[in-house]
Amino acid sequence: MALVTFGCGKARDVMPYASVNVTIYPSTPQYYKLNAISGWQYVNGGVNGLIVYRKDVNDFVAYERTSTYQPSKNCVCSVDTSNNVVLVDACSGSKFLITDGTSIQGPAGQQLVRYTTTWDGNVLHITN
Repeated sequence: MALVTFGCGKARDVMPYASVNVTIYPSTPQYYKLNAISGWQYVNGGVNGLIVYRKDVNDFVAYERTSTYQPSKNCVCSVDTSNNVVLVDACSGSKFLITDGTSIQGPAGQQLVRYTTTWDGNVLHITN
């Protein structure tokens, strides 16, 4: 269900809310891509899934895959595997940096929704 807010005389889609409480064990075969710095992995959760990225040895980021441009359309962002640093919204062509979720091209004016990550050296928790 999409919510619409009104401000300045213009309707704007609001990102749907989904409770996120995901636990990942990067040392397991299922998440082997997260063992390397700059590794990324699609993970179930959120509205349309998450993307988890390992920035360095002790720092992970996790984003909602739903594009911030017209989120009611449920367009999903995917990693551009030609460079592994850009997420692309296939519907609008908007592009986002995987390192911080910033919108760098296209009509999306907001960064991707970022979830809280907690890493204890063995277990990664992702919450909102």
